[in-house]
Amino acid sequence: MLAGGSFTHHTNLDTYERICEEDVREGAVEIASAAYALAMAGQMLPQFKDADMPKPGPELGPRAQATAVGHVPAN
Repeated sequence: MLAGGSFTHHTNLDTYERICEEDVREGAVEIASAAYALAMAGQMLPQFKDADMPKPGPELGPRAQATAVGHVPAN
């Protein structure tokens, strides 16, 4: 998470000096743990054919209720 908020969005203010080292380290540990658990699993993950894939659910989160915004001219 970038310093200054917990809502995930990207702007031109997203720079390396604002990255929280603790968050990056925690994320890396979580990804490595998941990769290790999958590699050591006794069986492979199930694979679906395209026709058998579950249909995606409704979009959740702040963007689910967002409305389109037209162009706003600069002053």
